[in-house]
Amino acid sequence: MKKLLPFLSFFFAGTLYAQPDRLGIIEIYGASDKNIASIKTAIRVVEGDRIDRSVLNKAEIEKRIKTVKGISHTDVTLICCEEVQGRSILYIGVAGHNAQLIKPGPDPSGAAKLDSFILGTYDRYNNVLREAVLAGQATENNDQGHIWLDYPPAKPIQDSLIAYAFANLPLLKTVVRSSTFTDHRRAASWIIGFAKNKKEIIADLLIASDDKDETVRNNATRALGVIARYADQHPTAEIKIPAEHFIRHLQSIVWTDRNKSAMLLESLTANRDKSVLNKIERTSLPQIIEMARWKNPGHAMFAFIILGRIAGISEEKIFAAFTSGKRLMVVNEWTNAIRKKQ
Repeated sequence: MKKLLPFLSFFFAGTLYAQPDRLGIIEIYGASDKNIASIKTAIRVVEGDRIDRSVLNKAEIEKRIKTVKGISHTDVTLICCEEVQGRSILYIGVAGHNAQLIKPGPDPSGAAKLDSFILGTYDRYNNVLREAVLAGQATENNDQGHIWLDYPPAKPIQDSLIAYAFANLPLLKTVVRSSTFTDHRRAASWIIGFAKNKKEIIADLLIASDDKDETVRNNATRALGVIARYADQHPTAEIKIPAEHFIRHLQSIVWTDRNKSAMLLESLTANRDKSVLNKIERTSLPQIIEMARWKNPGHAMFAFIILGRIAGISEEKIFAAFTSGKRLMVVNEWTNAIRKKQ
């Protein structure tokens, strides 16, 4: 299955990496309606502003948001890029109304490390991925159950990651589960997805998807999302991925938790599994509706599809509605239909 990555995340770390020079979209989620205007005032930026590194600093902007009455927890993510003008998107998650702080798993305490050369290979892969996205050449082929970037400069790097996963799977499992070294867990949570036997790494990725580090969770959930689609297309592989953990992550204030969990759950509901769809409807319907309304279509897509499935809409009609230019109107129609049946 081939698809084009609609975005590439660049996380704040006090600096902004190679971001576009203007802010295209500001998206606030989790907040009550009465707080949104105050949050917009507190962040001191508006859509269309030129990006100023002294203003768009993760720690500082989160500190300003917490000055709004009733807000104690928030998480801010700046990513590249919205499709039309290639501008950055600022996502602001606020605990309270429709979002919460998700408690991670226990702190890892092991001493295992990956080889230094493979950490460098992982960094080179991220750089090439960034180049591919910014060049509009980030087509993926996930037919083998792992992410494969169809960008020529990425091929030798990916080949080396596959070889490393084949030769060092026990080490990858140990690092991803228990290493105290965050950069090593980040690399391991990506590379382990290249293992040949996908069923063998599910338990490891589930642990990593609950890691205290956002990037580790993101990498692991992304890998599980691809495996889930592979499992749906290859039932004889007998791969099972539990949905409950990721349904809970739809409520997270962290954008990557929501985004990647929606990606995974879209795959897990491709066969219209009623038990999963019913659990999403019971526990996380407000979050799915909120995400389906996000301004960026690529980021709203997974939630939009899940919402359509909950409403009992056919796949053909879901995708027709998504490209109709009337997405928000359709979200409201499906939401009303679901609530009438509840």
